[in-house]
Amino acid sequence: MAVAFALVVVVMRQARQPGMYEVFFADPQSTVNENAAASQAGHVMRVPLKATLPAGSNTDSNPTWTLAPQWVERMDLELQRDWVASLLSIESTLRLPSADRPSDWPADWPADWPADWPADWPADDEKQSFLWRGVTTDQVEQSAEILRGVSGTDAPPQTIGVLEQLEQLASDIESETVTRANLVKWSRWWRPTLEALDQAALSRVKDGTFWSGDDSDAFYLQLARVDQLGTSHAIGIGTVQLLQQPDVYRGHELRLNGHVKLAERITAKANRCGIDEYWKLWVLPDDGGVRPMILITPTIPQSIRLMLQPDGTPSRQASMSQQDRVVAVGRFMKRLPYRSSVGADIAPVLIGRIEWPNTNDVLVATETPELSAQTKAEKPIAGLTRFDWGGILIAITTGVVLAFVLMNRAAKEAQRTRQMRQASHQLTGFDAARLNVTLDVNSEDAP
Repeated sequence: MAVAFALVVVVMRQARQPGMYEVFFADPQSTVNENAAASQAGHVMRVPLKATLPAGSNTDSNPTWTLAPQWVERMDLELQRDWVASLLSIESTLRLPSADRPSDWPADWPADWPADWPADWPADDEKQSFLWRGVTTDQVEQSAEILRGVSGTDAPPQTIGVLEQLEQLASDIESETVTRANLVKWSRWWRPTLEALDQAALSRVKDGTFWSGDDSDAFYLQLARVDQLGTSHAIGIGTVQLLQQPDVYRGHELRLNGHVKLAERITAKANRCGIDEYWKLWVLPDDGGVRPMILITPTIPQSIRLMLQPDGTPSRQASMSQQDRVVAVGRFMKRLPYRSSVGADIAPVLIGRIEWPNTNDVLVATETPELSAQTKAEKPIAGLTRFDWGGILIAITTGVVLAFVLMNRAAKEAQRTRQMRQASHQLTGFDAARLNVTLDVNSEDAP
């Protein structure tokens, strides 16, 4: 009875998790839309390649440049890596505003960038100088020759414009006069190029294996671009789908809700994306399963750091009060083998950032009356309180005592019944020797 009661408690705790029922009660139309979006193998990141132009702009004269994937495919690996270093530096530096733009803001500049560019952005080209890194003048000229080979003799006007801008870029790099103004104007070709480089790096990832050199390009590139992830397009999905269909979901934005079970701070190896260190979090998702996911993120909130013990696991107080809970968004990269308590196992790897708790959240060190009332009002799912364990122990003890009393009473009743039957036989003078009836086995009366 004690084992059965403990099993009931475990089942009830699992049944209280809302993620258990999302599979059965999800919106069918949203599921179809998500599966259709996930089946687009060519789409790696849900970031539009075509800039949203200001009102009144001629969008027909600025179509999306579609030769970027073919151009990147013709480049050798070293040239791709140098372009990644250059374009990441541009992307991290240029942050165009969506409001309060300077009076001299050109009408044809894209307006879909984060609004963290200073309103008093200087108009002096000398103050707009950009420290170029990555590709050299010779590599830019080599890239231009590759693009000519891709476009052919009858190149469209858009590609001709890109070739002219590449020639200008090579000249500016040589004279060290690269300006942010030109880089913004040239975003219609370098933004699709960076997306194509991202997709090319992701295609080299080796799934189902330990980390290798083929994974490093996509690993650090995605880690450097976590700020580009958006929560509106992220798909809420469980561990099983990622384990069974890794090729379908690779590169897509996913939403992860769960509890941190282990956090490791790792020093990054040499890379061209400017990553010095990152965190590796083992998160148990709220999908009702027991398989963890791995979240790779550049940094973690202060509240998460304060709850960690020296071994990287959350404190018991944090687990009981659900302060180890995180909400994150990331891109699925691969399945990584690891050794679990049952032997060799595999876990999905997401590279992204933590949305909640944010960096301003601080772990409450002492229990306040408000926190105590909230804890009593909302039973924690991650663990049981000391009062709960006391109730379970009392229930188990009561069940055992009650079972002992009932079994003892049943034994005494069986013994009394047996004694009464023996006494009845003695009173009637039952004698088995007096049965002299014999049956002929060949007679019709034989059984």
